Amino acid sequence: MGTIKQGILGGFSGKVGTVIGSSWKGISYMRGRAQSVRNPRTEGQMEQRSKFSLTLDFLKPITAYVRTGYKTYANKQTAFNAAMSYIVKNAVSGAFPNYALDFSLALVSRGNLTQPLNANATMSAGKTTISWTDNSG
Repeated sequence: MGTIKQGILGGFSGKVGTVIGSSWKGISYMRGRAQSVRNPRTEGQMEQRSKFSLTLDFLKPITAYVRTGYKTYANKQTAFNAAMSYIVKNAVSGAFPNYALDFSLALVSRGNLTQPLNANATMSAGKTTISWTDNSG
C-alpha cells in the first residue's frame, strides 16, 4: 500500500500495483517493480563491474577522506558516489578485463587547495610516507 505525503500531486512511498514510490536525499521518485533478472552477466555489465571493482578497491581504505574531499561535489548523490563516478570516468583506462587506474588522474579530493612545495612520497616495508614543504608563508 502506498502512502501519499503531500497531497495528490506530491510524492508517495510504498507500492501501488507494480509501481514503487520513494524519496532519496529529498528527491521523490517512482520506479517499476524489479523484474527477475538472475544476473545475466552481459559483456557490458561485466565491463562496468570490473571498473567499479577496481575503483572501489582504491577508494575503500580512504572512505572518510573521500567523503570530505567530494562533499561539495555530491549533487543528488553521496560524496563517495561522486568520487566513484569521477574516477571511473577520468582515471580508469585499458580494455576489459585488463583495466588499470591512472593514479595521476584519480582525484581523491576536489576543490581549491594550495599546492605543496617539494612533495615527496616514499614506501618502505609496505608503509607510505608523504612529506612536503608548506607554502603558506
